[in-house]
Amino acid sequence: MKCPKCETVNPADSKFCRECAPALQPFTGRRPAPKAVEKLEKAESLLLGNYGESWNLTVLENALYLDALAQAHYRSGKLGPAKARYEKIASTGLFRFEPDIWVKSFYWLGRIAEEQGKKDEARGHYEKFLDLWKDADPGLTEAEEARRRLAGSQSR
Repeated sequence: MKCPKCETVNPADSKFCRECAPALQPFTGRRPAPKAVEKLEKAESLLLGNYGESWNLTVLENALYLDALAQAHYRSGKLGPAKARYEKIASTGLFRFEPDIWVKSFYWLGRIAEEQGKKDEARGHYEKFLDLWKDADPGLTEAEEARRRLAGSQSR
């Protein structure tokens, strides 16, 4: 199975990409089980330092946990907790270590703001995301979606 993020070819029965770690199985629209969110929150609580004090994991591992937890909350319809995790990612120095997660956090903050009816805030996040992404990976779904959403918000 080919990873949609990094395009690494993984064994057909893989649940996660062996190169960049996101889930390989397509999102079916089902809400994640509360147990999954619970386990990810437990993992988050075990991350020492929260980007600045003493770390027990690498920055990449912290970013992967925070991104997974933010996505689980977002897909569960819990926009507040998702926003808090993406704001944490956006406020860190992850651009040096895991730039794609850091840049995409602005896209997801835009989506959350849009769903909360905060159109100006959403527009600002989409603009930042697109400015940072520029011409990298022109076929990236999030970039195309951000452009579409930004154009739609400006025509209203």
